[in-house]
Amino acid sequence: MHYDKKDFALAKKYAEAVMSMNELYAAGLQPSGDMVADEVFAPPPLAPPPPGRIGAWPEIAALLREIYDGYTACGDERRVSYMREQILSLLALGRWVFQADDAPYMQKVADLLRVDPTPVTRPEIEADHRALAALLTDGGYRGDLPAQFRAWRENNLTPAAELPAAAAALLAEAKERACSIGLDALRAETPEIVIVHDVPYQGYCDFERGRVYLNGDLRYTRPGLKRLICHETYPGHLAHMETRRALLLAEKIPFDAAFVVVCTASSPVFEGLADNCLDFVGWGESRDDRVNALYEDIRAKACLTASYMLWEERRDRGDTAAYLRRAALADEDWAEARLRLMTYPLRRPFLPAYWRGSEAVRALRRRTSPNRFPAFIRYLYENMHSVNSLRKFV
Repeated sequence: MHYDKKDFALAKKYAEAVMSMNELYAAGLQPSGDMVADEVFAPPPLAPPPPGRIGAWPEIAALLREIYDGYTACGDERRVSYMREQILSLLALGRWVFQADDAPYMQKVADLLRVDPTPVTRPEIEADHRALAALLTDGGYRGDLPAQFRAWRENNLTPAAELPAAAAALLAEAKERACSIGLDALRAETPEIVIVHDVPYQGYCDFERGRVYLNGDLRYTRPGLKRLICHETYPGHLAHMETRRALLLAEKIPFDAAFVVVCTASSPVFEGLADNCLDFVGWGESRDDRVNALYEDIRAKACLTASYMLWEERRDRGDTAAYLRRAALADEDWAEARLRLMTYPLRRPFLPAYWRGSEAVRALRRRTSPNRFPAFIRYLYENMHSVNSLRKFV
């Protein structure tokens, strides 16, 4: 994308609006000690933000509308498309949180994430189950799908005692592979891997502290752990944010890139980039990797539908957990962690970001010719995107 002076000026106003929303929301929070429950709209920005702040939501909303209108005269059509979607989603986020807007769940997903808000249907999940069974059968596993998958999982499990060392080794190789595709703005120090317990996530990238948290209550296969490490570190979230930070400090991109704002138009591509990064570095080619890739797709689709069941259909927690265990071939610990995540205040409409982002990034990657791959990586990592602006790559 190309950025002009007006874009840089508007992005600083956008930063003022985001920081003001953060502070307004934080003022009403009762700290719980739970990192996810205590999150605000965006973690600390990747570079020092402009100093201005606005105290009340109506004034913040007016500023966002002013920024939205300002993009009329900016040059790059793809950039205008992205920023207008991102601002619209921020306005929707503010209405939901500060005005108690009680729009239906599907409307929230459409307005906030700017993606298809419909659930993944039973026939779609069943088709994936058949494909997974065929892969496992080709690998010599017998019985029905749950039995096949349990046997595969046991054959590939990383013992809990070996989790820190296995994760560290995968992290080292992941960083080398990220460098090989041109992601060279990577910090010299190695991120610290911290095993945590009683958390609602599998992994969490704490960019500010240079840490990656792994949920020690869950069991990981080696292909699953490899994918998770790549998602959270290189060439996933850490590489993505380090690239953006370097460009921000060099004043090559506007300041909206300093933020990772939850439940907005940028969220699906942020997660979809990380979910596809094994493919970017050619590290998912074994049969076990293919099994795990399909399994991760199934889990992402099941989580999307579970969130729909919980918040659109108002199904009870027990029914939703049972669906997750059945559709995602999941154990109780994983299902409960996912269910817990989708019940946090700012995460209720968030779960669709994973699958909708993943399928959008994957579709673009597959239609990109090998000679255009470096340009694809630059377009993806060096610019902010919604699902729709991402599709405008040619």
